[in-house]
Amino acid sequence: MKIALYLINGPLGAGKTTFLRELLKKPAFKEARVIENEFASTSIDTQQLHDHHAEIQTIAGVCICCSTGDELTDALKTLARSNEPVIIEATGVANSLKLIEKIALSDMLATYEIRQAYFILDAKAAISLLDETLVTYAQELQAADLVLLSKTDLLSLEENVRLKKALHSIGIEDIHIAKEGRVSALPNQQDSRIVPFFAALTDTIRAHDVGINYTVVDTSQLSVDLQSLEQSWPSLAKDFSLQRMKGSVIDANGNYWHIEATTGQIRVSQQGASILSIVCIGARANEISLGTLEQRW
Repeated sequence: MKIALYLINGPLGAGKTTFLRELLKKPAFKEARVIENEFASTSIDTQQLHDHHAEIQTIAGVCICCSTGDELTDALKTLARSNEPVIIEATGVANSLKLIEKIALSDMLATYEIRQAYFILDAKAAISLLDETLVTYAQELQAADLVLLSKTDLLSLEENVRLKKALHSIGIEDIHIAKEGRVSALPNQQDSRIVPFFAALTDTIRAHDVGINYTVVDTSQLSVDLQSLEQSWPSLAKDFSLQRMKGSVIDANGNYWHIEATTGQIRVSQQGASILSIVCIGARANEISLGTLEQRW
């Protein structure tokens, strides 16, 4: 009997790790193993999964769908020893179908059976670049077993309707809302459509733009004013063409804060903060230094 394999993918900042955390709370995934792929060389997201006692394999610093190494294959072989379900959370620049291609070429489909492929879209980001979103992610949206929309609460009723109509226009009918990672009911599919979709694909798989830079800034010596941090995010994102910022900081009172920011919003909370560092991802992220953040925060 093959091992159940699940895939979570979506653009940077769509809410993949938040959804994964909620998925791991379900009884069916209590013993699930996780492969967590982090675009940056430091894994910030893995610390968010600290409550999950089962094994987590972290692949950081490479995108597993386009890496020429054997990181993914090695992780799948290691986790296969337990015979428990495995969940892959891809990085925000991975292509789901390229990932399936890599798994197929490694002969891992002889050991694993893909049960469900989830694709998560940030509704606010998607509506702001709707035509580009549909072109870039059409294949992956059509191949996914379940399309989830996060951050729909940030859209007006009219915008939500327009987004769903646009998705319907490319054949996406079954759309679910993921509120803070929670989905009211997940279909219990036994056979994913993504492998047959990949096998029948005659078009070239659309590669994502991987010309994205990142930087990791140690914030352990930085005392942050939270109001300044939140207020400065839009200008920081604009000045350095950032798509994503995440990590942890400490304020003047010694409190740890976890930061999650995308182009459209920033969220600050006390949950999960432990490693004091910030990852910035975007076209000019490599230009950001500790001094840059000190000046703004």
